[in-house]
Amino acid sequence: MKTSALHRLFAFGLVTCATLASATAWAATVPAQNRYRVEMILFAINDPDNFTQEQWPQNLPAPDMDQAVDVFNGQQASGFVALPASDYALDDAAKRLQASGRYTVLAHVAWEQPGLSIKQAIPVAITAGRDYAPLYPALTAPRYVIQGGQSVEIPSPQHLYRLSGTIKVVLSRYLHVYTNLILNIPSQPLIGSSGQTRQIEDTAVIDNPSAQPTPGGSLTAVHIIEHRRTRSRVLNYVDQPLLGILFEIWPVGNSR
Repeated sequence: MKTSALHRLFAFGLVTCATLASATAWAATVPAQNRYRVEMILFAINDPDNFTQEQWPQNLPAPDMDQAVDVFNGQQASGFVALPASDYALDDAAKRLQASGRYTVLAHVAWEQPGLSIKQAIPVAITAGRDYAPLYPALTAPRYVIQGGQSVEIPSPQHLYRLSGTIKVVLSRYLHVYTNLILNIPSQPLIGSSGQTRQIEDTAVIDNPSAQPTPGGSLTAVHIIEHRRTRSRVLNYVDQPLLGILFEIWPVGNSR
């Protein structure tokens, strides 16, 4: 956890003693063994310079959504329970982030799960934001390759959400959080003075649901693959150039 980033969040008023007290009261009322309450705010950082100042490798392996439990869309998994918004402890933080204008909250989620080892841990599926698939039909069209002299279809994704992927919480000596997320950025080619093509953020498509992409535009997939070691009852801030994640993990009942 970046201390300076956390200090900025405190200074901005995103973290309060009342928030921590609320979560403590919630955990104290639920008698369970070896269970944890996870709450996360995932938010886009609205700074186009952050996009243009880095290179984003494409064609990386996509998160394996088939191995994840989509608990927020009703999928069942042993011990995994999506929590209603009425149980959220970080509401004030989410509201302040959204109101600042510097960030866009893409997802605010919470769930309860058992503490599982790395070999047993089950990732949780995350999908949030606009589905760009209708705007970029070429990206969802079937692809074909030649294998053994025959044309074989390679399935394409049906959805291209602004944010999608998996989050996995693992219990060992410490708690560990693994993220494997893709943030899709609508982009368009820009020919610079050097004649090379670079990508720029097409903010009109992101911010205006009725807007159409610029001709020749596409999506740039920004992969956020992180491993963060933490303890329970500690506020964490994952700071990426385009995506921030604010999260807490609280033990339920007698869990450690």
